[in-house]
Amino acid sequence: MSERNGAAMRLLMGADAVWDGLLGLALLLLPVAAVSDAVGFPAVRPWPVYCALGVAMLAMALVLARAARGIDTAAVCKLAALGNAAGVVVAVVLVLVFALPAAVTVALLVAAFVTAVFAALEAAALSAFLASAAPSGRA
Repeated sequence: MSERNGAAMRLLMGADAVWDGLLGLALLLLPVAAVSDAVGFPAVRPWPVYCALGVAMLAMALVLARAARGIDTAAVCKLAALGNAAGVVVAVVLVLVFALPAAVTVALLVAAFVTAVFAALEAAALSAFLASAAPSGRA
């Protein structure tokens, strides 16, 4: 049972790596006026916040990709669940604190929702993995 849960956790880490990579790239590119104009978004401000978040997301994508190959998967799954939960909070704070254009607000809220789903799935996968790896107590 533990191997099946481990494989599911690695698949989830791979999917989250792709999501974090795409989100990180978007956060890095949206402050660039040429990019934001091309996709119909107004340039986002404060740009250093979005760039810092984008770099953090790309770094996390690399860590998740490593975990998807089976390296420190359980530890990274715990980190990813906590990081995604924190990401949801950051997105909501950005929406509440800054007067963002409607399109950016919707995009951040959609990203926060998908990130919350990943946080919940990772927490559940980690819990199932740890439960299946624990001794059953049967003799």
